[in-house]
Amino acid sequence: MARSSYMRLRHRCEILTKSHQTNDTGQRMPTWSVLYSNYKCFATPSSMRASIRVSPTIEQGDYLTFYLPPEANVSFSTRIQNIRYRNNVIYDGPYEIQDIKPMTGFSGAVQHQEILLKRVVE
Repeated sequence: MARSSYMRLRHRCEILTKSHQTNDTGQRMPTWSVLYSNYKCFATPSSMRASIRVSPTIEQGDYLTFYLPPEANVSFSTRIQNIRYRNNVIYDGPYEIQDIKPMTGFSGAVQHQEILLKRVVE
C-alpha cells in the first residue's frame, strides 16, 4: 500500500480549478474548469468530528469535513462539487476549501488529506 490511504474513500467528486478570463470590457472574470471528474473522496458533515454526535448548529451547517488521498493536487483556489455515492449526488456544492491538513500514519508518511469545505454562496 505504498502512497495510498488506509481509509475507504467510497465517494466520488468533481474537482474544479480556477483560471481567469478577460471579458470585452477588460475585467478579469474567474472561470472554473474540471481538473478531475470522478475523483475518489470521503465527505462527512462537520458535526461528525465532535465526540458527542449532535446535529450541526447554524454555524456548522454549511461546512463539510472532506478526505482525499495524498496524491490529490488541491489548493485554496480549488473548488469541489457534486459529491456522489453510487451515482447519487449527496452534496451538490460548489464548496470552497477553508483548511487543508495532511494526516500522517505511523510511518510518518502522509496517508490522506483532511480538508474543511464551506458552501459557496454566489
